[in-house]
Amino acid sequence: MYFEIREPPCKSDAPPQVNRLTLDPDAKRQLSRWIFVRSNVGLGLTRIYCHKPGMTISIRPHHLLCMLTYLGKGYTPQFVVNYDKIVDRINSGEDIKIVNGPDDICKPMLSEADCHCHNENVLGRDAYALSQIVSVMGEDARAGHVLHLSPERITKLRSRFRKGTLRAACSGCQWQEFCTSIANNNFRHCRLTGVARSMKSKTSDDA
Repeated sequence: MYFEIREPPCKSDAPPQVNRLTLDPDAKRQLSRWIFVRSNVGLGLTRIYCHKPGMTISIRPHHLLCMLTYLGKGYTPQFVVNYDKIVDRINSGEDIKIVNGPDDICKPMLSEADCHCHNENVLGRDAYALSQIVSVMGEDARAGHVLHLSPERITKLRSRFRKGTLRAACSGCQWQEFCTSIANNNFRHCRLTGVARSMKSKTSDDA
């Protein structure tokens, strides 16, 4: 009996690297504590294990606000496809890591000739967003800080957003009126939901 250890397909488009090993009881107990466990009968594998920790999604501060009103609209089709994937990952429990400058949401735009992701006014928008988000969330949110977006946290941010006390970063944004209308409609059909920390832990335990 052997197990195959490989990267989960969601982490890379490259062919996974496989190492085969024979399991003794102690090794099997150790493997059972690894994060990603999934049956894959179709490939003739007994289990697939991932020994790496969950990935984090890089997010610049003002995009924390943008995500609150995200309905599936954006600059380009590629931008929307990427945004959908990021929101799905957050909704399935992945944490986010605050960064300075362009983030995972920006990636499809970085090759565009008119890319605005490095502009001074956008960096200023990040600074405004960061100062207000910190006051609402009551914790550090500087670059490098990792956050978990729970439903409760998202609801709190949306409440402040709708009241207008979390909108300094929105000044001059081309999406400002659109986002205001979404907030006034109680964020109906917005895609970001988050997942409770306890539910995230339970999902890992059940895997």
